[in-house]
Amino acid sequence: MELVLARSRDGWIFDDNYLVRWEQIKPVWWSNFKSEDRPGWEYPGAIYRDGILYVVCNRTRDWIEVSMVDVSGILNATR
Repeated sequence: MELVLARSRDGWIFDDNYLVRWEQIKPVWWSNFKSEDRPGWEYPGAIYRDGILYVVCNRTRDWIEVSMVDVSGILNATR
């Protein structure tokens, strides 16, 4: 059920992971074409602007939601 942002420095190993959404969700409307036994976040897309990552995703194929994540600290972090 979690929506996770994973970061990689080399494009192969994604070892920095951050939770974007983690609340329990249930489908609102029943359908044979939805994942009733595994509800979650589907079809994510994102755009970055001025330190904010805007994540758009489908919630159990019932709603489309936008999450705003302040990633300025994540992007500037060094190991």
